[in-house]
Amino acid sequence: MLPAVVLLSGCGLDISSDDDTSAQSSATAEPTVQIAGAAMKGVIQQGLVVANRLIADKDGYYAPQRQAAKPVLTADDGSYEWQLRGKAEGWALVELTADGGTRMICDVVPQCDQAGGEPVAFGQTMPLDSNFSLLGAGDLRMETVNLTPLTHLAVTLAERSADGLSAVAISTAYTTVENWFGLPAGALRLTPPDLTNLDVTTSVSADAIQVAIANAAFLALVNDNAQWDSISDVLGDVTSQVSSTGQISITGDGTNV
Repeated sequence: MLPAVVLLSGCGLDISSDDDTSAQSSATAEPTVQIAGAAMKGVIQQGLVVANRLIADKDGYYAPQRQAAKPVLTADDGSYEWQLRGKAEGWALVELTADGGTRMICDVVPQCDQAGGEPVAFGQTMPLDSNFSLLGAGDLRMETVNLTPLTHLAVTLAERSADGLSAVAISTAYTTVENWFGLPAGALRLTPPDLTNLDVTTSVSADAIQVAIANAAFLALVNDNAQWDSISDVLGDVTSQVSSTGQISITGDGTNV
């Protein structure tokens, strides 16, 4: 896991002239904080990631401070790194979207079904549609921000708070989703392993594997239910449930998960 770390550059010069002082200011880089994590549902490769600080308005409602910025792409192992302007303080919202170059590794045995396409074998890559997205949030001072279906549900739940995406709302929502899926405290902060490649993993906790299996279950539902054509359909369904009611159906009713 990579914690958020502050990266400062530039140097101080004891020069008093106006011209030299101006030159010194322009040569001194603004402090930045690094956000790092992984996008895992299977491993998501070449996903587009953007991070924004969560800022409160005059009424104390927290929302992302969106800035025009070019997304970074996730690596072949799903990892990403983002440099956010400013000091390592407060919380940030991280969002992943997909385009024509984004791929996800199928982590469902024996295969992942695709509407209108051939099944994709376990461990092989498959495309994601442009509706696919994942959200995650975390404390810039200390936390890895992973992007999974479970963190996506947690952020959606936190958005129902009267304070918006405040630190308390996010922390409470992460705990609630962990309880929904019978996961230990702090499990959503763990980086899930690649279930298709565990034989090369040198150290992985049982809790992290449990998180990975819970995330894989969302894709498995596509195979078992004719009403869903893609993982985006499944995530859209559970997200709408959480957004509307603050809960998800754990039994299913033929329409909902």
